[in-house]
Amino acid sequence: MSVKAPNQVASEVAEALKSLLGKEVQVAPAKAAEPTELVLRYVDGSGVLISAWTFDRGLAWSLGAALTMMPADTVTEALKSGDSDGQLGENFHEVANVLATVPANLLSKRSVLESVTGDVNNLQRTARQMVAAGARWNVLDVVVDGYPNGRIAVSLVRETE
Repeated sequence: MSVKAPNQVASEVAEALKSLLGKEVQVAPAKAAEPTELVLRYVDGSGVLISAWTFDRGLAWSLGAALTMMPADTVTEALKSGDSDGQLGENFHEVANVLATVPANLLSKRSVLESVTGDVNNLQRTARQMVAAGARWNVLDVVVDGYPNGRIAVSLVRETE
């Protein structure tokens, strides 16, 4: 399978978010370190890890707020208070479910959300698994109209031919 360029990944992510949120979303490759606050794991139909994503918590909560049209101030307040398990987190989980379409489209295989967590040990284990599988990270800047911006990193396991 050919390696997916950062622009392809950015385009797929932007399209999925625009369709879901009904808002203008800009996604562009970034020359920055991967965010490390949240890790998402996507598996195929057999439970094999095929994609991992890391998120800035602020962006995750922005996406959760945008999903249900909560005001942007809700994100700022949640970040200040350290609220990570409230409505924004639940909403973001729904966004993460929909984002399973991105690895499905890019890898042409079934993709299901396995987990969303802020656990550092899970993040480190996932990063090691992705490196062992020969995957690399595409870091992306994400701007959702009217909400705080942030970064994500997307890694896809490619089949060897």
